[in-house]
Amino acid sequence: MFILVNFINNNTAYFKQKQTNDLSIMMNSHDTFCWKCAKKNSTQNCAICKKSFHKKYSNFANDLCDECSRNENPYSQEHPELIPSVIHFLLSHEEIAPLKNIVFKNSNDTVKYIGLNEIEKKNYDSFLQLKNDVEWFAHHLKTKHFTPKMNKGESARAADMIVGYLNQEISNLLMCPECYENCYRNPDDSITIPCTKYRHLVIWADIKEYGCWPAKVMSINKPNMVDVRFFGDGTRACLPSRNCHLFSKEIPSNKNRPIGKDSIALFSLALKVNLCGSV
Repeated sequence: MFILVNFINNNTAYFKQKQTNDLSIMMNSHDTFCWKCAKKNSTQNCAICKKSFHKKYSNFANDLCDECSRNENPYSQEHPELIPSVIHFLLSHEEIAPLKNIVFKNSNDTVKYIGLNEIEKKNYDSFLQLKNDVEWFAHHLKTKHFTPKMNKGESARAADMIVGYLNQEISNLLMCPECYENCYRNPDDSITIPCTKYRHLVIWADIKEYGCWPAKVMSINKPNMVDVRFFGDGTRACLPSRNCHLFSKEIPSNKNRPIGKDSIALFSLALKVNLCGSV
C-alpha cells in the first residue's frame, strides 16, 4: 500500500497530464466551433452527430441537437439516381465555381474536412448524405483556415449561399423529377420534352418589365403563387396567379404593359409542345 501511495505522489504530474489528455480527446470528438455563431469553445455536444453549440444557443432534448432530436429528413429520400444531377447544377452556379479551389488547412481525424471537388466525385446513397457534406463544407468556411483566403464576411456569405443553392436545387427537383433529369441530360431543349408522369400547363406569364412570355407551370407552392419555367432560356420565377393566363393563340394584352419583344418567336415553340392539351 505504501509503495502504491508513494508511486502516485511521485507521479502526480503524469496523472494530471493524462487526465487533461483524456479530457482533450473527449472534447475533440466533436467540433469545437459552435454551429450557430461559428465561434470557439462550444460546450454542448450532440450525442449523435459531431455538432456542438454554445449553451445559450442550444435547446437540447436528451443530449441531441435540434436536427437530430426531430429525427426528420427534410430532403427527399426518393430519386437517389438524380443526386449527380443536383451536384452538377449546384457546382455550375457562377458564384459557387470559385469555391472548388478552396483547400482547408490543419485537418484532423475527428472532424471531416471535405472540399467541393471531393463532393463532386463522391458517390452518395441519399440526399441527406449530400446535405451533411455540404453543411460541413459551409461550416468550415466560417471557422477554419483555408486557401485562397477570404475575409470573414465573404466566407460567411459563401457558406450561406452554397447551402441556399442546395435547398433551391432540391426544391426544383421535387417540383418535377422528370423535368429536372431532362434539364441535366438535354439542357438545350429540355423544356420542350413533355413529361410522361405530370401534365404541365402552358401559360402566358405577365411580367411587368418584359410583358407576356410563354411559360410552363411547375408547381403551386403558396396561396396564389405559381412556380413557372420560361420558354427560351429556361429560367424560373414565382409569380402571383393574377399574372398567369391560360395559354391561347392570342397573346394577352394590357395597355399599360408591353408585349414581350421575343414572345412571338417563342409562341410557335410553346404551341409545338402543347403540354396543356387544349391549344
